[in-house]
Amino acid sequence: AALEEGVTDRKRKIYCSGSFELAGQVFTCWRETGHGSLSIVDGIAHSCNIYFYTLGKELGIERYNKYMQKFGLGEKTGIDLPAEAIGTIPSAQWKKREVKEIWFPGDTINLSIGQGYLLLTPLQVHTIICAIAEDGEIYKLHLVKKIISADGKTVKEIKPEVYKDVGISVNTFYIVKEGLRQTILKRNGLESKH
Repeated sequence: AALEEGVTDRKRKIYCSGSFELAGQVFTCWRETGHGSLSIVDGIAHSCNIYFYTLGKELGIERYNKYMQKFGLGEKTGIDLPAEAIGTIPSAQWKKREVKEIWFPGDTINLSIGQGYLLLTPLQVHTIICAIAEDGEIYKLHLVKKIISADGKTVKEIKPEVYKDVGISVNTFYIVKEGLRQTILKRNGLESKH
């Protein structure tokens, strides 16, 4: 969202001191001593909370929601199962209706690192990852590839079918994928340590 909306680019650096203050409340990074100055690729690679808190504050909930909807979050994936949950994509209207409270800037900060009121199903997370890998194309999900009869004949074959394109630039996906690659390649990437 931040790349597409022009809030950040590959060159912009955001400094992580280990903490972030908003309206008198302190939010911390998982790395208490901070990460120092980070680009978007570094922010992804190090999973830096402060980097994404900063972008979340600048983006706001409305623009976040716009991109969550582009990825099909808050709706069923359409997998061929009889029941499927839709998760929760929080917004100011949702919080007012469901929690009976106004939306606070801290709610957006929590959302910016995938926490707070956000609820995604494992299939929705899978869909996001696949959309990133496929430069925005989302394929219809199926449990089976082929149905074969007892005598070995193909009864039905499921062909891959793109049912949605998220409409985000290939350049944005390239930058995001580079950050994800660096998570693994850098010896100090969060996921490569655990």
